[in-house]
Amino acid sequence: MAASGDQVKQSMGVSAKKFLASKGAKSTMGQKAILHFLGDRGTNMLMCLQNAGIKHIGEAKAKALVENVYVLACKAKVLYDAKLITPSNTKEFTQPINQLAIGIFQVLETRKKSPTKPADVTPVALKFAQMEAMLINLLRPLIKEKNLKKVNEVMGYFGSKQFLDVFVNDPDYHEFKATLHKNLKSLIKERLEDVDIMPPARACRVTSCQAEALDEDGKFAGSQYCAPHHEEQYKALLKEPNVHHFLVENGSDYDPFIAMADKHFPANSRLMYRGCVNYLDASQKIRKIFAEGIWEKYLTPRATNLVTCLSPACVSAIEAKYQTGDPGCFDMARAELKAVFTPLFNQHFLNTEAYKDYISTRRLDKNSSSN
Repeated sequence: MAASGDQVKQSMGVSAKKFLASKGAKSTMGQKAILHFLGDRGTNMLMCLQNAGIKHIGEAKAKALVENVYVLACKAKVLYDAKLITPSNTKEFTQPINQLAIGIFQVLETRKKSPTKPADVTPVALKFAQMEAMLINLLRPLIKEKNLKKVNEVMGYFGSKQFLDVFVNDPDYHEFKATLHKNLKSLIKERLEDVDIMPPARACRVTSCQAEALDEDGKFAGSQYCAPHHEEQYKALLKEPNVHHFLVENGSDYDPFIAMADKHFPANSRLMYRGCVNYLDASQKIRKIFAEGIWEKYLTPRATNLVTCLSPACVSAIEAKYQTGDPGCFDMARAELKAVFTPLFNQHFLNTEAYKDYISTRRLDKNSSSN
């Protein structure tokens, strides 16, 4: 004869009594359970949500919710070991769990691609509500009412539209969002590939390098380069701050620098400098065409993006060489442009809050060195 709900609960209470005697023990066992089922990525995601919760509703309430997660994870492990939670009675959870995880990833990805446009979190909130109802239905015969209330509290807060909207759309939560995005992407990588929404890996910008560029991770803002090449550039910048880093290296997509340059640098000069540097990387076969493009775009009287800060001698030297594909065609131009940029960079950007923020958010720690 099958055991009743009360009998199951009583049996569980006796068998688990020794190691569930204290709140601390439950928390410890719950942490181990999460680590067992989800690994370090699960722990990282939970800590990310706790820290976001602290910012949103305060430390006491957020930590209490996470303690509830640990208690529930502990009880789930006991149920699993007792074969009261089995693949057969949880098979209906597979698709909703995958849909919820993919939904969270997609809304984070949408926000990442369009940072100025708020993402709609309603579909994710609805998936959380569905998951909450399914969990309550599964666990009601197996755990006490006070623990069912914990399920309601955890899912009701972290799955609420109010929390999700702040977490996804408020710029002050960017660090938490980046951490969750990275760990979730790694955790459900195969599922994302199955449904063909896994974003393609970004290659390191060093042409000869086969490694992937670094993703955002917490305070680390990501990089256009792999870990070794990023670190090489970063250390060089710390040793000798320079405008070149922000013109063509990892800082080239940093919006505060671009805004400063557009305001203080001579018109079109920043983009011409980038073109002159890229010219050096062009193959010999297309260098002549590349040089003609730079000449026509920036230096002829009919240029669509005329640059007027170069010396007549520099312009004449380019005019004499641009149809030859000479590798040194724009050497003088790069030197003159850099000489114009450097004092403006020092005056309007170096040591500003934007510069300091760039330095602090590009510092690579050991936990951010792999994607």
